[in-house]
Amino acid sequence: MTGFSSHIATLLQNAVAKPFAVARPSQPIQRRPNGMFFVRLRGADGKRLTKSLETKDAVVAAKRAHQALEELQSIVDGPSQQRWRADEPGIEWSIPSKPDGTNDYVNAVAKPISAADVLEPHQIKGTEWRDLVNEAIRVRTRKKADYSPSWYTNTRIALDKVPFHFEEATPKTIRAWMHSMQAEGLGGRSIEMHCGVFRSLITTCIRSGMLEGYSNPFSLVDFGSDPDEVQHIYTAVESDYRGLKALLPKLPQRERLSILLQAYCGTRISELQRRKPEDFDLEACTMSVVRDLKKGQRVKNKHSIRTIPLPSWLCEELKQWDMDWPCTNQVNKKTKLLNPELTSHSFRHGLIRVNRDLGGEPTVIEAATGHKVGKTVRSEMASTYGDGFSVDSMRTAMTPIWERLDGWMH
Repeated sequence: MTGFSSHIATLLQNAVAKPFAVARPSQPIQRRPNGMFFVRLRGADGKRLTKSLETKDAVVAAKRAHQALEELQSIVDGPSQQRWRADEPGIEWSIPSKPDGTNDYVNAVAKPISAADVLEPHQIKGTEWRDLVNEAIRVRTRKKADYSPSWYTNTRIALDKVPFHFEEATPKTIRAWMHSMQAEGLGGRSIEMHCGVFRSLITTCIRSGMLEGYSNPFSLVDFGSDPDEVQHIYTAVESDYRGLKALLPKLPQRERLSILLQAYCGTRISELQRRKPEDFDLEACTMSVVRDLKKGQRVKNKHSIRTIPLPSWLCEELKQWDMDWPCTNQVNKKTKLLNPELTSHSFRHGLIRVNRDLGGEPTVIEAATGHKVGKTVRSEMASTYGDGFSVDSMRTAMTPIWERLDGWMH
């Protein structure tokens, strides 16, 4: 084993030997606490890029690492100027014959040609899907608004799924791909999401000038799904909250407090799972949802960044807890003991409905739950001037909701 393979093997041995150690940023191949291998590179701007190798097997990881590192490196390097490989210049020589039948090299004439003149179509490597991804990222970052983590995840999944190259994308091949995904058991919504990734990438690259004169084949195919198929999130109602009264005392502290925070604050469970002790001011009774990539604290969007009030009695309980957050499935298993449709996210919808039933101000609650403020003139003024709403105004708006929940749950 030599060269790159030997280097990969050494890195994997180090990752296996210390699976729970904090890896140095310069180490490209690492292993998560759950045993899953991944690769990591750092860009010129200091941003760390990672890609899972999707395996816990060191041998399989070694085979995949080279490709994964190349893909990350292409993102770090950024998109290059488009150069059509079919236009690659070359020279063709016209060599006359002498009277004796031998070649007359002295009088040979050079003729400029392009790669497309002498190579078969399959021999000319064209634009790759990765080139479109890099271009889309370049366009996005030029506007100083990088894509969300979910965009990168959905794009990676779609790239792994698509069975044809960019230049092979036609309505016919797209239709065949849709049929194959349907045969695999994928639902209409999943098929729509995969195809939508490529339609969006191509549209962005056409508008950027990269694909000048190109017609988007995904716009010629109907891959939309049934609107009724979109997953419906159940909204918690009074009977669900009353059921919590008996359930909560039986739960471990980490699960009970997570449910209470979601019920009384309308937070996403992912927001709770990324919270650190310093994000809580238990004397002022507030919780801050912040974005700090160094601590792994991502947010869904800019509207998610906020400071919200907490009930004082809940803060007293939080003081006795180490904030070891449970996983989402762990919480949902307990909520489904009350109602098979009830999930942790149901309480977020439930809080908004209770406010509506009480005739409360919707704009303040939208801000408190991390939603984009609506389109009315008043709400646009609130989101543009004065930096939204103060914690005190949120507390005033949420107090009637808390009193209603107290009546059902305590």
